[in-house]
Amino acid sequence: MTEKEGMIYVKLSGEGSLGTIVNGARLAMNTVDALVARGGHPANFLDTGGKATPETIKAAFKCVISDARVEVIFVMPQRRW
Repeated sequence: MTEKEGMIYVKLSGEGSLGTIVNGARLAMNTVDALVARGGHPANFLDTGGKATPETIKAAFKCVISDARVEVIFVMPQRRW
């Protein structure tokens, strides 16, 4: 489902309960690292491929919540300066 939209989904091992949706691979990895450094436990991350649209975000939410461990979804937009 996510590959068709140009997104990358990675299910992480462990007992994580945080799902993450991020617009850009570097930002996705930094977000996971920041959550872990502050005691969070990510279950997965989904990189929208730097091209978030209403359609890709809808597909991203469907994908992330398909992981039964996810209790909270953290969405990190990519800022444009």
